[in-house]
Amino acid sequence: MADLSSAGGPKKPAKKWYTNVYILLIILVSLLAVSMAALLLLLLPRSSEIIRLMQWRMVNAKSFYVDASAEYHGELQSKDDSGIVRKRDEDLTFDTVGWVDLKDPALKRMAQKFDLRAGKGETALVFAGDYLRAGTANYFNFSTMPARLGTLHFDEFQGKWLRINVKKLLSFLDLPLIGGDHPELSDEDKAYLTEQFRQTPFLQVEEKLQSEPIGGVRTYHYKVRPEKLFFKDFYVMAESKRLGRELTNKERLAAETFFANLTEDSGEMWIGTGDYYLYRMRLRFKYDDGKRAGYVSLTANFSQFNEIPVIEAPTSGVQDATQVVASMLPGFKEHLPLAKEGQVPWGTAAEEEGIGGLPIKVNDSGQDDPDQDGLPNVLEKFYGSDPNNPDTDGDGVKDGEEVNRGDNPTGAGKLFDFFGGRFQ
Repeated sequence: MADLSSAGGPKKPAKKWYTNVYILLIILVSLLAVSMAALLLLLLPRSSEIIRLMQWRMVNAKSFYVDASAEYHGELQSKDDSGIVRKRDEDLTFDTVGWVDLKDPALKRMAQKFDLRAGKGETALVFAGDYLRAGTANYFNFSTMPARLGTLHFDEFQGKWLRINVKKLLSFLDLPLIGGDHPELSDEDKAYLTEQFRQTPFLQVEEKLQSEPIGGVRTYHYKVRPEKLFFKDFYVMAESKRLGRELTNKERLAAETFFANLTEDSGEMWIGTGDYYLYRMRLRFKYDDGKRAGYVSLTANFSQFNEIPVIEAPTSGVQDATQVVASMLPGFKEHLPLAKEGQVPWGTAAEEEGIGGLPIKVNDSGQDDPDQDGLPNVLEKFYGSDPNNPDTDGDGVKDGEEVNRGDNPTGAGKLFDFFGGRFQ
């Protein structure tokens, strides 16, 4: 017999919770609230999540157009032989604009116009022209450069496409993050560093400013502060991967000292509201090590993400200038304290064949050295020495040996005795 209630009717079965409209509405609103909270987390003034997302988007961009500028304005204090402290203004600007194409991992390409200026006004030293990178090969065409700089003759290279094997040059210099004869990073290490880059918030959002369009794209505008500690930690980690070992105490102290002399000054960035790409960034740092003090400013504008870039490569008439650049490296030993000592090794032209993966015909400079002084004719012309005299300045030391130790083969002094004094 059916159980009867006090009203005399059958007892109704209890409703399932998921058939209750009000409960479903509460759950739906709660889910929406959680979703909105997660979305707003990306936009909170002090959140680092949007920075990480932007970094990841930029790392995975296949191509983009960039217009960037870096400036340093400061002062250098030095003592002369009599102990008098002298001050000298320092001004350095570098501008570049062009495409970066990463679609083919085996043949990453870049095409840029550049302008490098040391000094101000009409007395500034200017190197300007075009730069092309294809795989491991780097090509330069200088439209503007000094004809002479001290003992160096640059006039032979203006207006010509020059190939410089930067990878080979860096193998001669053991510099932080790049260079040295260390093995290539493994794919596993590269993937690890990329992931760490994605996760590391190098910039901390301090304030959300008024949004504004950049090149027709709506962007979020932020006031940011570079996270110096994260930069330092990432540097130490990346350097350890490059060296294949932990850093020594001396190497760690050098990193600590450099970052201790660097102070975050200000920063802004504009991130796309729909795609989270970085469209503009401005950063400013102060540097002061007790001798050199000044400000470093970085500005970059990015656009045309994942579009087809226009990159035109030279096909012939390219001159290899790697040996000319390599011959100057020993003269930089004082200014690049980590540079290796001794003569820069040099291989045969056959080692250079096929570099870069592009069908570009490169003319070999040759190794003709009729006076057997250690300088082939191409270097004799660059340094202004006599190709038929093994000791141009008659000081009893062969021209090649003088260049190798950074001395002027045509007279007294060093190769870098210009700018009114020792190059620094």
